[in-house]
Amino acid sequence: MELVLKITKLELKNKGLQEKLKQQKTNALLAKIEAENGKMKKEIEKMQEKMDEKVEQYTDKLEELQIKQKIFQEDHEKKLMEQIMNLHMKVDKLEMENQKQKVSIDQIEHLQNEQKRKDNAFEKEQKKIRMKMALLNSRQNYWDGYTCHNDLEITGTIVANFGTYAYSNDGSFTIDGKWIDQKLDAFQANDIVGCGINSATRQIFFTKNGWRQGSFYTVDSLPSYVPDELFPFVSLLTIGNEIEANFGPHFKYNLACQSLKRAETMDEGDNNFI
Repeated sequence: MELVLKITKLELKNKGLQEKLKQQKTNALLAKIEAENGKMKKEIEKMQEKMDEKVEQYTDKLEELQIKQKIFQEDHEKKLMEQIMNLHMKVDKLEMENQKQKVSIDQIEHLQNEQKRKDNAFEKEQKKIRMKMALLNSRQNYWDGYTCHNDLEITGTIVANFGTYAYSNDGSFTIDGKWIDQKLDAFQANDIVGCGINSATRQIFFTKNGWRQGSFYTVDSLPSYVPDELFPFVSLLTIGNEIEANFGPHFKYNLACQSLKRAETMDEGDNNFI
């Protein structure tokens, strides 16, 4: 009985020891786990601190970059605005120079026009003076046939119509002042009127600004009272009228060329001229 009790006690004791050992192992394991957890926690904290430091460094660098970028952008915008302002100033300067040049050109044109007006006024005044001098000295301007050679001597007074073969400014063609059934072009100031004899047909013709105005009579068929020798002359109706005469070889119009052009025009149906 005592042996059974001893065995039972031993078993209980052994069981208690086992539980105690188990508890000790468990506690040791828990302590080890806790120690490892603490170690890991410290490592995690260190890693977190390092990460926080790096994040802070990166944040500082990012802020620094942002500041630099902002400064660069502001400088760039400032330089760009300066360039734009300089460009505007250059454009304004060019516009001012162009305006000054335009004003100078306008002034030059105004001065030229003013000088031209003065020249025209001076020329008109000179013409008036010449006309007055001509009227004052008109006796000196009479034709004196006795002082000229025979070919230029005028044997009598030139009258308006007698013995004339004429082209009047209203376009009428007359012989002795009698109108002939032929209407020519009227002429006025600045027109160039000419006359001549066709050497082939011996017809007398007139021209206006180089164009043939008609040929009516040959020299041989003129009325008997017309002198054998014909001379061109101009009758001016009012005092102060002026003409420019040219009896030399250098004419403004080439009558031969103009006659060819007129012939081509006639072929196209223009029958107003002979």
